Amino acid sequence: MIARIFWGVALPAIFVQSAYADLPVASFIFPAGGQRGTTVEARVGGLNLHSKASFEMLGQGVEADRVVQRRETIWFEGPLVPLPESQQAEDYPKDYAGKIKIAADAPIGPRAWRVWTSQGAAGSLPFVVGDLPEVVERERDDDSSPRTVALPVTINGRIFPREDVDLWAFPLRAGQILNCAVDADRLGSPLEPWLEALDPEGVRIADATPSKESDARLAFVAPKDGTYTVKIHDVNVKGAQNYVYRLTLTTGPSVERVFPLGGRRGSSTIFAPMGLSASGLPETLTLTSNNAGNGPGTALVKFSTAGSATIEVDDLAEVVETEPNDKLTQASDLPVPGVGNGRVDRARDVDVWSVSLRKGVQYSFDLRAARLGSKLDGVLALIDPTGKELARAEGLADKDGDSFLTFQSPADGIYRLTVRDRFHSRGGSAWAYRLRASEAASADFRVTFAADVLSLPRGGATPLKLQVVRFGGFNGPIALEVEGLPDGVSVAKTIVSPGAGAIDLPLKAEATAPIRSTRITIRGTAEIAGTAVKRVAFRPGSRGLPQIDDVRVAVALATPFKIAGPLDFGWAARGSMRRRHYRIERNGFDGPIEVRIADRQARHLQGVSGPVVLVPPGVVEFDYEVSFPPWMEIGRTSRAVVMATGSVREPDGLEHETSFSTPINELQVVAVIGPGRLGLESSRTSFAFDSGGVAEIPLKISRGQGVSGPVRIELVESRAVLGFSAEPLILKDNQNSGVLRLVRDARVEIPSTSTTPVRIAIRAFAATVDGPLVAETGISYVGRP
Repeated sequence: MIARIFWGVALPAIFVQSAYADLPVASFIFPAGGQRGTTVEARVGGLNLHSKASFEMLGQGVEADRVVQRRETIWFEGPLVPLPESQQAEDYPKDYAGKIKIAADAPIGPRAWRVWTSQGAAGSLPFVVGDLPEVVERERDDDSSPRTVALPVTINGRIFPREDVDLWAFPLRAGQILNCAVDADRLGSPLEPWLEALDPEGVRIADATPSKESDARLAFVAPKDGTYTVKIHDVNVKGAQNYVYRLTLTTGPSVERVFPLGGRRGSSTIFAPMGLSASGLPETLTLTSNNAGNGPGTALVKFSTAGSATIEVDDLAEVVETEPNDKLTQASDLPVPGVGNGRVDRARDVDVWSVSLRKGVQYSFDLRAARLGSKLDGVLALIDPTGKELARAEGLADKDGDSFLTFQSPADGIYRLTVRDRFHSRGGSAWAYRLRASEAASADFRVTFAADVLSLPRGGATPLKLQVVRFGGFNGPIALEVEGLPDGVSVAKTIVSPGAGAIDLPLKAEATAPIRSTRITIRGTAEIAGTAVKRVAFRPGSRGLPQIDDVRVAVALATPFKIAGPLDFGWAARGSMRRRHYRIERNGFDGPIEVRIADRQARHLQGVSGPVVLVPPGVVEFDYEVSFPPWMEIGRTSRAVVMATGSVREPDGLEHETSFSTPINELQVVAVIGPGRLGLESSRTSFAFDSGGVAEIPLKISRGQGVSGPVRIELVESRAVLGFSAEPLILKDNQNSGVLRLVRDARVEIPSTSTTPVRIAIRAFAATVDGPLVAETGISYVGRP
């Protein structure tokens, strides 16, 4: 429980002006999606969210708890992190619980969610609504046994801890096709998934890693009846709490790609599906749409003899290239406006298109490939009627690397457009594209923002950065207006100057502004051809997130107090603890303060821990003890950051939690790790239970200087889930060896451990005048007789 102090009068000025605060951070949501018509119990991971945080999910068909509450954080230590990785800053998100109700008719696809506290707001991450049955990984430390699932299914898992491997098993019949697709990057996850498909004997028959176009995908035909397994782990052998993924497994014909990559809304288009059991034979499909006239969009098409695929739809006339079209004299005709569909289907292939242009008209040529999943790294060139190259484009970052040209024709005539891959050695059926030709957009503009949250300190100002894109020669001023500002927040009248492409929108909070958060809408107005044109600012869809049309603005409360103290540096034995003395600069705050290990650390803790210390009201000094685990590397410098949290009640009667962390070197608990003073080892590295369900583990301790008295030896955890237990072993002052009797409850089924043995951790504890000491060893369970 967070300590609280109640204020019944106006806060002192120094409280308002203090600049100390820990901004909230959203790290992950797990599971990262759910099936329509279900309620998902989600675990939200974040930094500096205190005991609870406000929560929202945008979009249709979802209803989420307004608040997520702190719960016990699931944590697996995992293998040692080697130098120099262990010397890098690292976050340790805390877990928060909340429920998400998904309507049975909720649209399929991603939603954006956000969290905020009294000290600011955190940017959005995706949550995906699906239509298949879903399962959630049952996370257990050191359990690498496969879990059997029924197909089709979407699996929600995470690679945690470092070097974790997840195994998912399912039965297949000979000749049956399995399709496997993982989403990670589009969830905001750092996971770079490596998928491996294993046959019933555990032999790898297919694998896949992410490409530039998408996360990992694979498909295979089962060579025989049996139980198959999909193995997923990180390409870089990493893992953490936020390494979440969604793995979808389906059976049936696999559509890897289609040609063409799209078609015209409302028309009948001939598509050729390609993939396992997708023969490439053409099939005519009608592309229906309810939003004609809105430019390029997407549609899901289903083939009668294969699977389904997502293609692009547009409103313009569509044509398909006619081969051969490698020379200027062999060009395929492309109407303007229109879309040309083609493929660079072999090495050094060049496709040529013919377009008729009018003098003085400005045209746009958009090569759409990588953003549609094509492997084409396109180069687009424009050639005049005499054969002279007039313009060339080789990829733009804001178009996923695709190429784009604008051109004002100097004369009427027939011009040529050429399309090729940047690398002459590449080409094939996967190198498809859509070349969109049109007259340049009419005069218009759009306003966008990159950050959909803004933390605004009370009594301060924070600009919201906006980008302005102009079309069709429009170069005039744009007036900005804002709706929905929190009470006490204002914005000066803002005009985007003629020609300007960016501007800072200055938001300012009064010193007495209530600590509140609201969603604001920003509109730009410009006069174009005598008419007032209004456009709503938005965040473009990216990385799996849909477009977002508002900004969550949070008036943030500064932390009134801070922790101080001189630089404190020393040595500490692994398996021991180090005490650090601090003082508190209260700055008018007189309530209790709670101190704990911070969520954001200067260097990887590798098991470093600390207690929760409650500093009573008015007290300005305290000690904090950090414990160093027995497995830490000798010679490493540990830098632990602590966090102090207090709560205030404002004059409006609402309580607000605030915190202050110690990220600078002078305020960290710093120690160079030396050899341990207590040792523990076993003469055995593995064990199996005898027929009576008992295993005897011989153990030996070593005592360093100043270590005397009894030593207690016990399992690190009861392993109740596996039915393992042991009575503690007590070694007296004159004893350095003994036997720990490990007992198994025969009523508890032990899952198969054929992939990796279950490792049992055993720990020894000793008390000294300098504080407690800990030692640890491990032994593996390899089966039962």
